[in-house]
Amino acid sequence: MAERGLEDVEVQNGSRSSPLTNMQRGPKLVDLEKQDAAGVVTKQLQQQQTPVSLTWSNLSVTVSGRAGAVLHGQRARLLHNSIGYAEAGSITAIMGPSGSGKSTLLNAIAGRLSPNTVMTGKIMLNGQSKSTLAYGLAGYVTQEDVLIGTLTVRETIQYSARLRLPDKLSPKELKEIVDSTIVEMGLDDCQNTPVGTFFVRGISGGEKRLSSIALHILTRPHLLFLDEPTSAYFVVQTLKNLAKGGRTLISSIHQPSNEVFQLFDSLVLLSSGRTIFFGEQESAAEHFTTAGFPYPPLRNPSGHFLHTINADFDQGAMDVEVREPSVFGNSSTKQVVKKLLKAYESSEYAARAISKVQQITAEIGIILRLVMYFLISLCMGTIFCRVGNDYKAILARSGCMVFVSRYLTFMAIGGFPSFVEDMKVFCHERMNGHCGVVAFVIGNLLSSLPFLFLISLVSGTIVYYFVNLHPGFNHYAYFVLLLFAALTCVESLMMAVASVVGANFLAGIVIGAGIQAIFIFVGGNFHLNEDLPKPIWRYPVSYIAFHTYTLQGLFKNDFLGLTFKNIVMNGEPSGPDLSGTYVVEELYGMTNHNGRWINLLISVVMLIIYRLLFFFFIKLNEKFGLRLHALIQAKPCSMKNMGAQHLRDEESCDKDYRVSRTYFKSTIFVKKFHVF
Repeated sequence: MAERGLEDVEVQNGSRSSPLTNMQRGPKLVDLEKQDAAGVVTKQLQQQQTPVSLTWSNLSVTVSGRAGAVLHGQRARLLHNSIGYAEAGSITAIMGPSGSGKSTLLNAIAGRLSPNTVMTGKIMLNGQSKSTLAYGLAGYVTQEDVLIGTLTVRETIQYSARLRLPDKLSPKELKEIVDSTIVEMGLDDCQNTPVGTFFVRGISGGEKRLSSIALHILTRPHLLFLDEPTSAYFVVQTLKNLAKGGRTLISSIHQPSNEVFQLFDSLVLLSSGRTIFFGEQESAAEHFTTAGFPYPPLRNPSGHFLHTINADFDQGAMDVEVREPSVFGNSSTKQVVKKLLKAYESSEYAARAISKVQQITAEIGIILRLVMYFLISLCMGTIFCRVGNDYKAILARSGCMVFVSRYLTFMAIGGFPSFVEDMKVFCHERMNGHCGVVAFVIGNLLSSLPFLFLISLVSGTIVYYFVNLHPGFNHYAYFVLLLFAALTCVESLMMAVASVVGANFLAGIVIGAGIQAIFIFVGGNFHLNEDLPKPIWRYPVSYIAFHTYTLQGLFKNDFLGLTFKNIVMNGEPSGPDLSGTYVVEELYGMTNHNGRWINLLISVVMLIIYRLLFFFFIKLNEKFGLRLHALIQAKPCSMKNMGAQHLRDEESCDKDYRVSRTYFKSTIFVKKFHVF
């Protein structure tokens, strides 16, 4: 049977690890009987697969028993907020001493955790969640070789091929796949040799590993997970060749030789479930040297890494005999790991991992947003297609422009989760002193402009020419530019909200949507501006709502200069034709003192104001955010822990509060000397 593969994981804290963790279940495979023809299936299996990138963020795993397993009074935590990625064409090594969480991380991202685990975090495939797996998407090679010893290598692979591949494949096609797999795995020399049993001598251990791997690449999977396959050079070299073919390989490994270690592209180094390093394997030695633990000459780098973070060397006299005083001094492994962990969290490698995960995730999000705008614009264009210039067209045109100025721009809040990720990366870089607030605010704005302009151009073009709005290129250009300014205003507003709510994107979406809803109510389409209650709603809310200026600009751009037939009664017009000026000023109560370009200019000024608010909120959060957060957390600690197994008494709570107040004062003193 095919191994269980990846599934999206976004589990709330304390919940079970979902069907993803059920090791007995397999993936939902595509019904191969519905494929067109056997030849088509064969070509699909043999052709180069679409590249796959896998990301995991804030991934944590804890062990729970029947009643919530408690180890020494605390829940056993096997993995702590792991962040990383694996790209197509690369092989990633997960390394660490025994009990470091190598298999836990591998099983978590492969969807093979046992049912008594609780998992939190997010695992994404090409930037999007994956609840079910198509045929042949992933394979998992376990530590143990489960092969029939009396069969030859070819018979083993052929037997597995008949189980895994579709029945409509002809014997010739099946043989071609088996032959190509044998050649690809370098098993042609031993293909007619029995695997071997206790009584019958067979192939070597390395060849057994290659045979086990061969069974899983019959379906040409995108992803291949390997749990400590071996440290043999020729086996890992074969895996390297598989990765070069466009596959994504992730393998846990204990302590490879220097030659084997150099074959890996990326390295995840774990200690007690915490990430000590993630990045290119060539950079690991430099990171350890920077942290103060350079590896001695003529020593295997991977051995030095494990030697440094392995707590087994703290046992008794082994400290004196094995650990070099010149490198480690009198520090225990726990102290060394703590120092390495702190060095990694403040290093460029951690920031690069977060940024790369965000980039991979954002790429598909950008495409989806663009497709969404395209489809909605197409719907609008076909619904309001060529409305004309009769009396009914006045209502149709106004409805179209209301939808554009209100709801098409409102959808820009869909990018809020990516705004939160941007803030996370910025906060990390800001704490390390690598990025300033001004640079981030300006850079964030400039990086979003091309994408927003592309959305405005695509959506504006479809709507404008389908609906047949005011003819003339200058009117079309104004329509696109005003839509572009409105979308940028929404994103600037949501970034300001993101700087306030932090990582709570649900609260951010609610707050941002609420603010826009108020602006929409006073924007002039539900109730004329001149009829709004003057206190609050007209002054100042309607004037600070950018929707007001967007709607007025669209109306003036389309109606002014056009004439519309009057309402028809008994087959005859009830009066003279209506001018566009009459429609704008009399029917919709919009003054024409300011031209349409003034409305565009005001929209641009408002987006600049929102960006200034964004800057102001970040600076305000830096000065007072930590203080307010700690005040909230300190005093009501007894209420926060209500219902927990061990409640802290009031005296302990008051002590925490006093300690927090002392911390606030010292923090404020230090921040006075902080460079702006």
